[in-house]
Amino acid sequence: MDSQQILPLGMLCIAERTVTELVDMAIDEVPGVSKVVSKILEPFRRKRRKGIWIEEKEKGLVIHVNVIICNTTAILPTCITVQERIKECIESVIGLPVQSVCIRVEQLIKAYPS
Repeated sequence: MDSQQILPLGMLCIAERTVTELVDMAIDEVPGVSKVVSKILEPFRRKRRKGIWIEEKEKGLVIHVNVIICNTTAILPTCITVQERIKECIESVIGLPVQSVCIRVEQLIKAYPS
């Protein structure tokens, strides 16, 4: 999924890795999300880097994310925040429409006081 756009003076190509890294940075900003994880079998690893994979559809990108969340965090509100943050980042920084953001909570971990 390398997205291409024609500009007045040439072409712009955005690599999937760039989108994936932006998604990862957006998730890092959400409190309560410990990390993005990948539980992917070896044959599929190329398509799913860091537990984030992206599909390009007619109406926009479909982004799939696997996360680990702290057990002191409410899952539903945290996942909604992750979805909103990813959508906002991709659309404002890269300018690509986001059709949906699918979150899979792989694990809850114990949060330790700082």
